[in-house]
Amino acid sequence: MTLLAAPGDRIERGTGFYRRRRKRIITPLYRSIAMANFRPQGLTYDDVLLVPKRSAVASRKHVTTTAQLSRHITLGIPIVSANMDTVTEAPMAVAMARQGGIGIIHRFMSIDQQVRQVQQVKRAQGSVIEQPYTMLPAQTLAEARRQLSELAVSGVLVVDDGRLLGILTARDIRFATDPLQPISTLMTPPERLVTAPPSVEAAQARALLDRHKIEKLPLVDDDGIVRGLITSKDLLQTNRYGSMSRDDKGRLLVGAAIGVVGDYIERAEALWQAGADALVIDIAHGHSDHVLAAVHALKGRPGCGDVIAGNVATAEGTRELIDAGADAVKVGVGPGSICTTRIVTGFGMPQLTAVLECDDSTVTLELRGGRPEAFSALVEHLREVLGVTLVSYSKRDLPAQDAEGSESEEDSA
Repeated sequence: MTLLAAPGDRIERGTGFYRRRRKRIITPLYRSIAMANFRPQGLTYDDVLLVPKRSAVASRKHVTTTAQLSRHITLGIPIVSANMDTVTEAPMAVAMARQGGIGIIHRFMSIDQQVRQVQQVKRAQGSVIEQPYTMLPAQTLAEARRQLSELAVSGVLVVDDGRLLGILTARDIRFATDPLQPISTLMTPPERLVTAPPSVEAAQARALLDRHKIEKLPLVDDDGIVRGLITSKDLLQTNRYGSMSRDDKGRLLVGAAIGVVGDYIERAEALWQAGADALVIDIAHGHSDHVLAAVHALKGRPGCGDVIAGNVATAEGTRELIDAGADAVKVGVGPGSICTTRIVTGFGMPQLTAVLECDDSTVTLELRGGRPEAFSALVEHLREVLGVTLVSYSKRDLPAQDAEGSESEEDSA
């Protein structure tokens, strides 16, 4: 055990935690430990300032804020929203990715629910939506309303054996009253649809959408089979958010949290299948046999994506997770503004000292509780320079979405 004093750590000092621990240090039980392992100082970000020195930067346009999150993921800004149930679900993850960061969907839900959250982010935006939501023409109005509600969308493509027959939107069923009425009698018929081949370029798609004054462009092959969907909103969002975090298909980046016991392998495979770009092992004490075994197991699975493991506060913990195969390591035990780990357990390390101890060349800031108090100096600087405003939305605030899962202006007007 290593005892750590942090006289400048205002978050902990206000709790009286150090006063209680100092009493323990003077007891015979702790005296020998303290003499051998006592660290004289620990630093938080609030304890230090950057010394102004000569700069060759003529304009902020010449400054890049990109950061390597993990082995294969690069972010536009070095900010990650935490995998807490009060912080990150699909709406926050969408907002984070659009600003250049990434959100980690929390794991305090069923596997199916977490998969839907990931899919919602991946469908929120993309150059081409490869698997738009669909229904069969014989399904009823009641089924359509239930599916639109469950998927949180305002429209679906109507297909038969994969062939496009029409589009059904919330407008088509807004005043319909017969719950048994088949949606084939309510949808926009195929003769009124504008489509394009799967090979269409973005500029051509934009021209078609503008010429026909439509918002959705289904992509169909020579046999009439649906191969994707392009929306005007996705094209506009690309221009609006220039530093978005996107995958190679143009979809927003998103991470998801998992545990290390029980059904964590099943959860991981389902999340990778849903399109999660990174999995984060959500454990308070990451330097443990359970976490090391989980990293080994995950990295040995076929189709494994990036695995971020933690949390640790020592160089030894960081090295062991990297050796186990982790693509990134989360540093920090209890640094969050609302986290009680240090108070309850008596373990932790002031965050700046922990980062230096772990010798991490790329610092990723994690927002806990949706509030940046624990990292006020750095986060406030990033907010002022980048103009980034993070808002934690409740689920009921999630905008209505189109057939592909993109936000729709249809119901918000």
